[in-house]
Amino acid sequence: MCEVSVGDKKAIVMQPDVYDIHPAAPEISTFVRRYMCADTDIYLDSVMAPAPTGHCYMGHIFRGECWCVVDGEESRSHTGFHISCQVDQRSFEIKYRGRLGHVMAELAPTALYRLFGLPAASIHHLAVDWSDALDSSLAQTLMDRLTNLDNIEERVAAFDAMFEALAQSATPAVPHIDEAVQIIEANGGLTTVAELCEQLSVSERNLSRRFQQVVGISPKFFARAVQLNSVVGKLLTQDEKALTELAHECGFYDQSHFIKTMQQFFRQGPREFLNGDNHMFHVFIGEFRTKLHDTV
Repeated sequence: MCEVSVGDKKAIVMQPDVYDIHPAAPEISTFVRRYMCADTDIYLDSVMAPAPTGHCYMGHIFRGECWCVVDGEESRSHTGFHISCQVDQRSFEIKYRGRLGHVMAELAPTALYRLFGLPAASIHHLAVDWSDALDSSLAQTLMDRLTNLDNIEERVAAFDAMFEALAQSATPAVPHIDEAVQIIEANGGLTTVAELCEQLSVSERNLSRRFQQVVGISPKFFARAVQLNSVVGKLLTQDEKALTELAHECGFYDQSHFIKTMQQFFRQGPREFLNGDNHMFHVFIGEFRTKLHDTV
């Protein structure tokens, strides 16, 4: 493990092999992008400051502890089954303790709303228990499916089966919002809200209000998160490029604008990021974005 600065504190970034990436079943790709799974004998006593990804997460901590601290207040699941929503730029830390066992599904931006009728805005910047956020009988049914399994493969398969069943009764694509998400992601975040509204024939006020409710963040912030995640992928695979060239390629006015935005989202500039041991960023952001764009 290694320490990185987070404001006036030190954060421990976990070893790269703590989490592995597992693909979601193709049948649920509309709702689930991938799984991040940990099943380690390494004892953790760590804290990490996550960066915005534009996604919500739904998971099960079956061994050890994992909880959030938002603006100094703890937010944790009391059963180990958690829904973690959008992160913005407030003070936010994830703490880990023990020999962690964790399966976490990264959801498409509208998945909570379409699968569960849950507006992401209602649990923005929190990690809450399934039973607190979902219908109690549904939450209990989902939790029962995922307990007493033997290994990560069985747990991922159970998540796949759960999401496949939920997809059968999912609500249709949310008018304008699913389309807006697709446009933003297809363009690597280089789409303004005005351009979205023109393409979708909707007012900025209506799009922004509905997007914020369903996805949990504004379309402008989501686009910037997609753009910055794309930048991280490029930094990790094309670090020989000059920063100015990379800044222009990723839609920034100049290198200083690029560096300032990196610092806002990741609390580090691009050079610090490349020279640091940011293994969690590599797995949760950079590695995923690179693989996603290679396969889409």
